[in-house]
Amino acid sequence: MNYAEFSEGDVHMFPSIDGDGECVVCCECRIPEVTDWNVRLASLSDALLHLDIHVRRGHRVPCKAFDLIRKELDTEAKEVSAKRQMYRLFKDEDINEDTLLNKFEGFLLEYGLATEFAYYCHLENTENEFFST
Repeated sequence: MNYAEFSEGDVHMFPSIDGDGECVVCCECRIPEVTDWNVRLASLSDALLHLDIHVRRGHRVPCKAFDLIRKELDTEAKEVSAKRQMYRLFKDEDINEDTLLNKFEGFLLEYGLATEFAYYCHLENTENEFFST
């Protein structure tokens, strides 16, 4: 999925994975001070700032680019919050695995992340995988 395409404006931006991990790429960046043809942005927050520079330079950037990135940032924040709450429950010595999963399902549903539940239920190493971020 592209955040923005040249057919919509002056920016082509998309998520990517390279040797350094996940990133966002501004392809054929048109900011004059940028020396790289394709700019690698390490985070979604960096991508928003970069788009803002384009706008301040008078480049046409579709509103959907900002909306899509903000939506992803919001989803990431919800996932982190759910994991933190789960961690607090997990530390309770009196909780069994079934209760843990039921409570976690409730958190995921509350945060609109129901599709994540099936994935988390099948992790072999629950403690390490739940709280890796």
